[in-house]
Amino acid sequence: MQGIAEAIKYLYQQFILRDVVAYVAPGAIIAACLLRLHFRGLDLALMFIRDIPPVAYVPIYGLLFTIGLGIQNFGEMIKFRGRSLLKDHARENDKARFDKLQDFHRTVLSRQVSEQMTNEYSEVLERTRERIEIKKYASGNIALALVISATSMLVAKTFTNSARWVILVIGAILVVSLIRANHWQADQAKTWEDKAIGPEENLKV
Repeated sequence: MQGIAEAIKYLYQQFILRDVVAYVAPGAIIAACLLRLHFRGLDLALMFIRDIPPVAYVPIYGLLFTIGLGIQNFGEMIKFRGRSLLKDHARENDKARFDKLQDFHRTVLSRQVSEQMTNEYSEVLERTRERIEIKKYASGNIALALVISATSMLVAKTFTNSARWVILVIGAILVVSLIRANHWQADQAKTWEDKAIGPEENLKV
C-alpha cells in the first residue's frame, strides 16, 4: 500500500493525474464522439480503437490532451453576460492573480518553523490548491465536452449525411480555440515574467 501511495503521490506531483482528469478525459469524450460520427456507428469505432498499436499511445495521449486544452479555451471564449462560460480564475485581472500566487508562495516559504515542518506544510498547501484547480478544470472541461458531444450526435442524427460537416465544425472550433490559447498563453507568460522577476528584495523570503 505504501508503494501505491508513493506512486500516486509522484504522479500527482508531476501533474500527470491533473492532466488526465482535466484535459485527457474531456479530450477522449470528444475523440470518441468524432470516431462514432466518422464510422457512423459504435461497433466500427470500437474495432478501430482496439486495433490501435501500443506504440501510438503516447502521441494519442498528446492529441487527447490538446483536444482537452482546446475545449477549455473554447469555453473561455464563450461569453455569457460579460463573463466567460469557463473561468480560469476569479481575480479582477491576470496581474492580480499572479500577485496573489506570488504572495502565496512567498508566505509558505517564509514560515518561521523548522525545515521539516515547512516542507510538510508547503506540500499540504500546494496539494490542496492543486486539488481545487483539478476540480475546476475537470468539471468545466468535461461538462463542455459532454454538451458538444451530445449536440453533435443530435445534429448528425437529425440531419441526414451531416456527420462530416459536424466533424469539420468541431475541428474548426478546436483550431480557433487553440490559436486563441496560443495568444492568451503568450500574454500570461509576459504577465508572469513581469511579476516574477522583480526587484531583488521582492524575491527574498
